[in-house]
Amino acid sequence: MFSTIVANYKDAVARLAEARTPRYAGKATLFMAEKTLPADMDVPATWKPFVSDLEIWPLDCEHADILSATSLKVLGPLINRLLSESRS
Repeated sequence: MFSTIVANYKDAVARLAEARTPRYAGKATLFMAEKTLPADMDVPATWKPFVSDLEIWPLDCEHADILSATSLKVLGPLINRLLSESRS
């Protein structure tokens, strides 16, 4: 089973290396987990090739916990507010 997992991983990495993501001309919202953000990462510069307008919402959590019950106490109302604003 382990060799199958490794083979699938190698295949996924190869496909990812060949993928070309077109630039999105609209606005995107990024919920950013601050606790696992690399110190030297320039988030807007990293996303610039992929999106024209990026709105960043920093969250005080790790990436793995962004959808945890604790994070959702902050994230849920924020998403609700952003969706409500986009409808008006």
